[in-house]
Amino acid sequence: MNSTISAVNGYKLVFIPHKGGEYLVEAVCSHGYDAETPMLTGITELLSRVLLRSSFMQRGNNNLEHSLKSHGIIEMKSGVREHFTWYYIRGDEDINYALEYISSIITNPLITQDCVRAHIDAIKIEAVQRKNNSVIQMQNIVTKTLTPSLAKSIDPATRLDSIDPTKLLNFYNKWYTPDKISIIVYARNTGNVKRHLRKYLKKKNPGMPCIKSVIYKQPRPHVIHLPHMEMVKSRVWLVFSKAFSNSTYNTFYVKLSTRVLRSYLKSILENMECEDSITPYCETVTLKFTCFSEKVTEMIQAVYDIIQKMNISQTEWIDQKRKMLQDLPKRKQIIQRNWRLMEHYTNHNDIVDEDVIIKNMNRTEFNSFFSVFFNFSNIILLHQAPSKLSDRKLLSKVKVLAGTPSPQASQRKKFSWKKFILG
Repeated sequence: MNSTISAVNGYKLVFIPHKGGEYLVEAVCSHGYDAETPMLTGITELLSRVLLRSSFMQRGNNNLEHSLKSHGIIEMKSGVREHFTWYYIRGDEDINYALEYISSIITNPLITQDCVRAHIDAIKIEAVQRKNNSVIQMQNIVTKTLTPSLAKSIDPATRLDSIDPTKLLNFYNKWYTPDKISIIVYARNTGNVKRHLRKYLKKKNPGMPCIKSVIYKQPRPHVIHLPHMEMVKSRVWLVFSKAFSNSTYNTFYVKLSTRVLRSYLKSILENMECEDSITPYCETVTLKFTCFSEKVTEMIQAVYDIIQKMNISQTEWIDQKRKMLQDLPKRKQIIQRNWRLMEHYTNHNDIVDEDVIIKNMNRTEFNSFFSVFFNFSNIILLHQAPSKLSDRKLLSKVKVLAGTPSPQASQRKKFSWKKFILG
């Protein structure tokens, strides 16, 4: 049975057949940070938490862990990413409870002052912890550089004290409407799912039009230094990015690029990680490694040389596709959702199975994609070390690799990255 998209009481239902014993039910509201005004910064994150917990309190289930286990629920969480909020339940017994609970979050919210206050305090504590986390600090810089209009929501604790249950409910009624909410279900029987959702989901009028502005900003090649006095070695991030292409195959080329780079660079880079991120705004691949400060420019040159020479052979191509196909059963077994969310929220009309996409990928197209994507002309280099080392030398190196003449020292304008990080 193929995946299907249908409507239930005005809500979009994405049904993905799954033969295993586990099921997954997800509700995704597409609006997110773009819906927040400066005075309501952080309201989306706060609302996602309040709705998740308050629904259990409303049903008399104050012991959350016990209630989850008693209904065969393995995992439940909520979160906010870019322009959507999601609620997620994974279980291995009766899916009916999960459908009823997700529906109660969407159509019958309970927002109390005590619950709002408790979550505001929790978010504030987490905000302090994030500011003290050097890795999160580096990730915030990447976000602020590539998507500056989302930067207001990196630290959601700044305006939360002014938000009360009335403001939360008004925001909910304005943005959490059927035209923006989709239910994504991995299960065995589509008939039972539709029947239960028709019973639980209440009809509502559409709200405000969804805002999906294109906010990716092409970066110039530059170096960002973050001091960290306790580090012995330098932590280096090389961030490659481009605007989101809305292409199914490009998405998988990004993922395959990550695998290829990891295999090529693991022998020369220490503590190397290669991670991809795909959002409705941009696609990024971040290469992370550590080395002694005096070796940073040498390692960057080595990465550049490998990228420039990269032209995957037919033998390698077959091997990489084989490995991707071998990984699919593991991913399907644990019911991963990220690809489905990305696919749905970039307005793809059809849901195509991943194995079909992988089998149809083209080697020539991939090599062309790789040479365009991994271009030093728009690279962000984050360098964390006890001292600045030689930022001027690093910047000159990056600009040379990007094919951009390095400006004279007298022409450089001083910039406070500390001010940039803290906003």
